Amino acid sequence: MKIELCIEDIQRKSKPNSDEVRMIQNVLYKKIKKKEIDGIAESIAVNGKTSMLATYFETGEFSERIHSINFKQQQLIMLDFDNSKVDIEKYGITTYDDVRNHDFIKQNACFMYRTFSDKEAIVDKFRVVFVLNESVKDYLLIGNIYTKLFRLFPSADRKCSNPNRLFFGSNRGYEEVHFSNLLNVKQFTSDIVPTKKIINKMVKTEISSEQYEIQDRKLVWQLIKENTQESIDEARAIILDKFDSEISKVYPSYTNARVILRQTIDMREFLELPKSEPFHDILEKDENPSASVIQWEDDTQIYHRFNKDSFANLDILRVVAKLLNLTGYEGSCKSIDLLLYLTGSGLDRTSESAEQIDKIHFFRKVLKSEKLAVEYPKFRKFLGSDLNISIALLDMLSEYMYEDFKTGEVRHLLCLTSENIAKEINIVLGTRYDSKRIQRVINKLAITENIEKLEESQIPTELFEKYTENSYEKITSNKYHHTNFIEFKNADIEKSENISKELYANNYTLSALNFEGIARILGKDIASNVFKQRETTVVSKKIKVDENLLSESKKENELKIAKFILRKIETQRYVAERDIIFYVYKYLLKKKTKKDAEYLVKQCRANICKDYDLELIRVTNSIRDSYKISNEIRSRSIIYVKN
Repeated sequence: MKIELCIEDIQRKSKPNSDEVRMIQNVLYKKIKKKEIDGIAESIAVNGKTSMLATYFETGEFSERIHSINFKQQQLIMLDFDNSKVDIEKYGITTYDDVRNHDFIKQNACFMYRTFSDKEAIVDKFRVVFVLNESVKDYLLIGNIYTKLFRLFPSADRKCSNPNRLFFGSNRGYEEVHFSNLLNVKQFTSDIVPTKKIINKMVKTEISSEQYEIQDRKLVWQLIKENTQESIDEARAIILDKFDSEISKVYPSYTNARVILRQTIDMREFLELPKSEPFHDILEKDENPSASVIQWEDDTQIYHRFNKDSFANLDILRVVAKLLNLTGYEGSCKSIDLLLYLTGSGLDRTSESAEQIDKIHFFRKVLKSEKLAVEYPKFRKFLGSDLNISIALLDMLSEYMYEDFKTGEVRHLLCLTSENIAKEINIVLGTRYDSKRIQRVINKLAITENIEKLEESQIPTELFEKYTENSYEKITSNKYHHTNFIEFKNADIEKSENISKELYANNYTLSALNFEGIARILGKDIASNVFKQRETTVVSKKIKVDENLLSESKKENELKIAKFILRKIETQRYVAERDIIFYVYKYLLKKKTKKDAEYLVKQCRANICKDYDLELIRVTNSIRDSYKISNEIRSRSIIYVKN
């Protein structure tokens, strides 16, 4: 029997570091393999390959790539025994031999292996691998299986039960229990949920505080905490009956759902929390009442725990995540999924927001295609080494959303500084790009009209005020990082290709990626649209850009440089750029370096070539012979010649 799972191709001799883990997270979901169990044991426990036990349906939305909404199947189960300090204090040390000799393991497990961490540890660190008798298509059922396993082996790590969990391999080998063993899903999970209704009654003695009302059923928060399919379905029925259809909505995206659910759900009524204040904490046992529900200025209800330093103020999403005993990204995803289910809500894939996402995903797909360089060569050349950053930026655009709650308008609008965009992209790509590199990519995509950098009149007032308040002093002291207000514009690749062609037809180089350079080649209007945000920041005090594309002194220098080039070409048919730079450094600039001279030449050359019909070419053997170029000028150097 072949089992489907995600497993990497790289063999490892040690546990991946944090950068490697980020890289694995971004690609592992694509590495779907079908293997026999002995092949899986070899790959994981001998070759050290990292695995993810579940597989997911393909999706164009990066944020949903390993989301429960796209869960496809899972047939492998792993129990992780880490023997952490907390586990040992609570359960004592769990040894490899104890687990290996357990009757349940002998009858149901396939193999065991020691992890990379076991080698240096003084306690056993190992995993047990089970194969289910069928491929499970419901991620909640996977949760039920782990619930039962944790009852049998309470010292196993509960954090390792999520279907999209990464399991690092080992190079220490494995011990076969029996490769033919199968864990029967139906039989194993049949007793997880009590079948008799009377057992499900909540009596007063079960709860230490009399603040809880006595009912003939469990409260909603208790049903969520139990976290079985039956308990979740019961909680859903209670909620839909209590709130009727008013709570069921169709949201344009996860982001929109997260914002609205967070701000509109009455937490006390929804979870059926005690009505008196304070009350006993539902998340952790306390001796005295230590929790209450408070309301913030934006009307969000907060679960306040006044005896806690961390996790003291939780919104409805985080309370649900804590009830499920989940944290981080996993907790965020599962809590929003569960709230959508409990409220009978869904996502509208036909909305304007969804249509915008589809356009972003189409454009992203084209950028990732191997045909990009063949079908759109100039656009691919223009993006250059910034291609992957461009794709990551598109992913961010699809994830960030602004909603005007008064008008109902929903827009995918990115409002971050280049520095913060760089931080997010570096986490995704495992890179170390700085804010200047990110700004370069933003400018490139704005030049080819794929994204738009919005000006003040296009930005929602509250957003503009939020990100520009009291910023004038910071700008004038050079301590302010401009907020980028970016929106996706179009996925017209043909137009992007034509713009790129025009750039290279006018001797575009990376040094021309500025206001002056783009204004010379594509015109001042386009340059103003691309670099408009350098004029802004507050309504009353704008930092203005000189209306002239070049200062008078630069224009004068440009004319002198042009005269020098033409004079040289007239006498020897060419001029080397190094000679132009030397001329500028020696005769035009005062108290400046050669780098300043080089910058000025590169800044002016596109305009000079366009105005005087010149061409830039690199020196090769044939060019050297044709123009009789001195050997002092190296191969691949740039020369100017008549077109």
